[in-house]
Amino acid sequence: MFFLIFLLVGIIIGLFIYVKYFLQNEKRSKAQPIASFGSISNINELQKAEALFRALIENSHEAITLNDRNGVPIYQSPSLEKMIGWTLEERKLINFTEYIHPDDIDIIKSKIQEAIGNPGKPICGKHRIKHKDGHYILVEGSITNMLHDSNISAMVSNFRDITKQREFEEKIEFDRNNLSSLINNTNDLMWSVDNDLKLITSNNAFDTTVKKMSGNTMSKGAYILASGFSEEQLDRYKMLYKRALGGEVFTEIEYVDLPKDFWSEISFYPLRKGEDIIGTACFSRDVTELKKSVKETLDMVEILQKRNKDLNQFSYIVSHNLRSPIAKILGLSSLHKVDPEQNINGKNILECIEDEVMHLDNVVKDINNIISVRDLGNKQKDYITFETELQLIVQVLENQIKESNAQITRNFNNPKGIVTVKSYMYSIMLNLLSNAIKYRQAEVPLNIHLETNEDDKFVYLSVQDNGRGIDLEINKDKVFGLYKRFHGNEIEGRGIGLNLVKVQAESLGGSIEVESVVNQGTIFKVRIPKLNN
Repeated sequence: MFFLIFLLVGIIIGLFIYVKYFLQNEKRSKAQPIASFGSISNINELQKAEALFRALIENSHEAITLNDRNGVPIYQSPSLEKMIGWTLEERKLINFTEYIHPDDIDIIKSKIQEAIGNPGKPICGKHRIKHKDGHYILVEGSITNMLHDSNISAMVSNFRDITKQREFEEKIEFDRNNLSSLINNTNDLMWSVDNDLKLITSNNAFDTTVKKMSGNTMSKGAYILASGFSEEQLDRYKMLYKRALGGEVFTEIEYVDLPKDFWSEISFYPLRKGEDIIGTACFSRDVTELKKSVKETLDMVEILQKRNKDLNQFSYIVSHNLRSPIAKILGLSSLHKVDPEQNINGKNILECIEDEVMHLDNVVKDINNIISVRDLGNKQKDYITFETELQLIVQVLENQIKESNAQITRNFNNPKGIVTVKSYMYSIMLNLLSNAIKYRQAEVPLNIHLETNEDDKFVYLSVQDNGRGIDLEINKDKVFGLYKRFHGNEIEGRGIGLNLVKVQAESLGGSIEVESVVNQGTIFKVRIPKLNN
């Protein structure tokens, strides 16, 4: 652009030289009426040159003006009048400060002084000119001091309107800043990599997360999978990038330990240049709270399903286990009215009624126990050792252990104890041990083994015996049901122990599972969540 400016300045200077030379030749032609053929030829050439330079100047989009040493305009190109609306005659009647933006007057004056101090050197700059109709335009150009040249004796200025260009540049800058603000003020991670998995660009959220994961910053051009990932995660992300670089657009849910649980939804979009894929753009959104919300909803659904199952179970108890003794009591009462002395199975009617009332009382107590166990509330939690609880249970079951000649072994080294509700843990171990003794095989020496194991979240207690076992193909869904029995009536029991164990384990936030083979034995595995010690 400045080359064009200098060219136009040269054209103007050349025009003045040629015009002056033409006028001098015109005077000589008047003094010498008889002109030579060569002189006429020179005059024609000068006329052609003048026409050429005038055509260039008057048809140029660059505005050109010449001012004398007092700042009075001498000449202005037609393009200047189109640009600012002022004619040459109008400009001659006003000071130049009248059509310069007030904030730019000092700038213009300093440029003029600089040009005066540097003859022949174009002094470049930008300023605002007031259009005749009142609005301002931004121009860019130069001013050159040619006062020292007797052929020109003027300050030569040339400039162009850059108002629309500046507006366009400002819009681009605004869009760039706005986009940068949007990208860098979001919690979503944004980054892109090339085909070699080297980082192209990233936003602040990505940089912060990388710093948190690896302790280091990641510069542009760095390998994206350099650090902060396990071998399993590295293989996983390599596979995802391979899919994206193959042209696939997709979204995946990924889990990362930061060190807390963190779930992210990552989207991959291939970057293309023509038909070629040159990389992939990636967007990651934190969906941890969403995952937790979904899990809480599913947990609530599971709890409601359990509660509904309990309600159905209690409905069954009410309709059968409560209704049966009540019906018997009513029937016996009717018989007593008819014949108070009547005997039934060697007992009088009042004794039979008493038996049924006791049975009814046991059912009510069982229901009350189950309901009270489910309401964990603010029950105190203590650190207990499995060995201590086992010794207490062995004392309580001393007679049964001696009678069955049971051999009890244990391995409580991992862990030795747990923080939990002491009464629940004691009840769980007591019921599982008493069941193992009760349902032993008469002809096989009874062996009972207790063991504990743990992982990051749970402690696992297993109680294994070599007793009668349970046919799980038939009774799998009934094992932990209330009043469910699997070995006939030859062994005393009400079928409440395993149900109580299940309810207590679930109330603690755990669960119970069973593995069993008929005439080979049973393993009960109780899972209890870890609490702070």
